[in-house]
Amino acid sequence: MKDYSAMSDFDVQQAVLQETWGKHPVRLLGKMMLDIMLSDYDPCNNPADAWPIIYGNLITIEPDYEFIDESEAEFFPTGLWIAERSGNHEFLQHVNESPLRAAMIVFLQMKDAEKCDG
Repeated sequence: MKDYSAMSDFDVQQAVLQETWGKHPVRLLGKMMLDIMLSDYDPCNNPADAWPIIYGNLITIEPDYEFIDESEAEFFPTGLWIAERSGNHEFLQHVNESPLRAAMIVFLQMKDAEKCDG
């Protein structure tokens, strides 16, 4: 599986676009339409672009907490977000400062897992 955490937002965005539109989106959309779409498409930072992917793939997002004591009665937020997806005998998770970026990386991990299974 690729290390998506090392990729820039733009590279993650391109990988998500490729997975959602196919290997050759230019053929599907035409060059002008693709340029317009890419200028505004940003699933790592824009909820309108990310939500259909998150919702459609049952990806959950929740804040990450650090526990102060063993009873887990006291905790504080770490400032990070956890995105995860479980199912088909797999558990995928990514933690990031951006909840949308974390979710897009889980989406790409799902696609990688599908390629390995199929």
